[in-house]
Amino acid sequence: MKGKLICIVIASIAGVLVVGSFSLGLFSGLENFVEDLLFTPQPLSDEIVIAAIDNDSINKIGQWPLPSKIFADAFLALVKNPPQAVGLDVMLAEPSRRGRDDDETLEKSLNRTSYRIILPIEASPLLLDESKPPRAGNILKPLEIFSAAPGVRHGHVNLILDSDGVVRRFPTFIVSSDPPGEKEIKAFAYEIALAAGKPIPDESGLNGIERIVFSSPAGNIRRVPFYRILENGSSLNLEGKIVLIGATAPDLHDEKPTPLSRGSQMPGVEIQANMLNMLIKGYRLR
Repeated sequence: MKGKLICIVIASIAGVLVVGSFSLGLFSGLENFVEDLLFTPQPLSDEIVIAAIDNDSINKIGQWPLPSKIFADAFLALVKNPPQAVGLDVMLAEPSRRGRDDDETLEKSLNRTSYRIILPIEASPLLLDESKPPRAGNILKPLEIFSAAPGVRHGHVNLILDSDGVVRRFPTFIVSSDPPGEKEIKAFAYEIALAAGKPIPDESGLNGIERIVFSSPAGNIRRVPFYRILENGSSLNLEGKIVLIGATAPDLHDEKPTPLSRGSQMPGVEIQANMLNMLIKGYRLR
């Protein structure tokens, strides 16, 4: 009888220690490591294309940040053979260093495009509380003259880094208290899918923070150099595609580790492209 009591006490203590350790996140590193090993390549949508602001584009176009006119020219070049939608993963929150005329050129082009354009918003900081939806402390958003165009939508580009610095999750929406009142802002990739008219399988389940289903390591989603859109956008066969424009040049420092990094990092725009792919393909990790 005494032996049984000792076993029960030991088992109870062990149970409390294990439950407490999980509650405190002491095993989260091991859990993340094991889950990372379970990732397998997933089919990629051939509709998704990254217009990469790479080293060649920077060398040909000029110093970063690029003039607003450059984006204006790119959007108008795509009008001839329009994509389904374009996501510009570049924050346009500051007036152009080249003056108001530069920004007004982009404003005019946004009003002339025949396809929808998604501009990024960022919660800074992003406030996470298990009992509440993700919230924005403050909002970094594009200049109002860009946001007012009828074909422009907005989506947040916030990602969640785990304690090991790896991107594995994202909020499907965040709650903002910016005037004129509280509202939900969907994720950038989510808004791109909607703008392209893509039905999102299992959309009702997207109600908080989702694991990102990465389809492949960096460099596997089709890329075209951004400068080629400016030179001859019609030659790239982007009609009917979903185009994400963003930085891939290492010097622009928009890269993060992912579960598939294997020592290399993935540009932020490609992380967004993977999120877009998982949404329209219906991939989920539970």
